Amino acid sequence: MPQVEQDKDEINQFIDMAQEECQKGNKSEAVKILFEVVQRWPNCQFAHNDLGCILFNMGKRQQGFDCMRKALQLNPNDQRSLQNLAAMICESKRGEFDIDKVSPNRAHVYDQSYGFEGWGMQTSHAHPWAQDLDSTFLLQAHTEAIANFDSPRIPSLPGISIEEKWYNLLWRHWTITYAVRHAVEFTQEPDIKLVECGVCDGMSAFFTLKELKGQYYLEHINSFCLHLYDSWGSMREQGLLEEEKGIAGQFRENDIERTKKNLSDFDDNTVYHQGFIPESLNSSPTAPESISYLHIDLNSVEPTIAALEFFFPRLLRGGIVLFDDFGWKEYCPTREAVIKFFIDKPGIFMPSPTGQAIYYR
Repeated sequence: MPQVEQDKDEINQFIDMAQEECQKGNKSEAVKILFEVVQRWPNCQFAHNDLGCILFNMGKRQQGFDCMRKALQLNPNDQRSLQNLAAMICESKRGEFDIDKVSPNRAHVYDQSYGFEGWGMQTSHAHPWAQDLDSTFLLQAHTEAIANFDSPRIPSLPGISIEEKWYNLLWRHWTITYAVRHAVEFTQEPDIKLVECGVCDGMSAFFTLKELKGQYYLEHINSFCLHLYDSWGSMREQGLLEEEKGIAGQFRENDIERTKKNLSDFDDNTVYHQGFIPESLNSSPTAPESISYLHIDLNSVEPTIAALEFFFPRLLRGGIVLFDDFGWKEYCPTREAVIKFFIDKPGIFMPSPTGQAIYYR
């Protein structure tokens, strides 16, 4: 039996003592207690986690970060340590910590690294994020979303945990962060500009912005700005094809204030364009003149093609257009219109089993 397991009761007494001292404001005393624990039981993950939090909050940021990294090395599946590490990185200055040495949980809160079921697909293969070191910021964003994101699209269902609901979306979100990384790498724009058309509560934008912050942190870009286009209201019937009119009135729960709250960490990196496409494309604030990335999730033909016609000439070589609902049966007219749009365009168009599709310019 591992020594930590044998001495579990004694370890818990020390950790309780440290927590009591911390609650009294005696952080230095709490640190002494936890240092004794990690010296006697170097494989005690909980002690490293608690010690990391206290040291970081005391201003000993590097020591705290190193302790949290050790906690994750001991138990890569610990959600609390992942959340704490993500919070440290979000609060840190660019280049403050060497996050290349961080090994976040590759299967996150899930035991398996193979097989996925969710978002309309089922596989038995390795997750693309399971061994991919570049997925660090995806997993951190996923952890934060579970804890904090406000979305009516994640309803409360009996017998299904919040972790399972978000896990269902994970492959979709991996595609988003992969597409962002591709745009950063191949357009080589130090001050990168991106556009999302169809924002809803900001879920896709959240993962986009978290990945961009990571790319900024790694000094792959100097700045980033995401332009967000949405009516933040229900779908209007005007402009819908006859076979699309059943979706008129949907998305009435959209609320721009909810979106702004979900993306509040990025107030300086977001520009909101409220209104219906195509009218909003030529309204104030001004659209970017050149972009590296365009995400379209508009659920109907007219605004989708209008967005493509407006932004495609502004898309840089090496840029990305990501479609959210390309493969969904409900949006067949949009898929056909998109295929027609790209039939004479250079570049490569790749549908995904998630229902998404990526155009590589």
